[in-house]
Amino acid sequence: MAMAKILFIYGNNNMQISAATPNEYPELLSVWESSVRATHDFS
Repeated sequence: MAMAKILFIYGNNNMQISAATPNEYPELLSVWESSVRATHDFS
């Protein structure tokens, strides 16, 4: 099954979104965890 790629054009900025590869999972998890810790109070 082919994954769709989406191209967003906003002003002069282009952003292409595509499915993550297994090699990208550790970095994605790190970004997700950082954002959750920054926006949630776990005390």
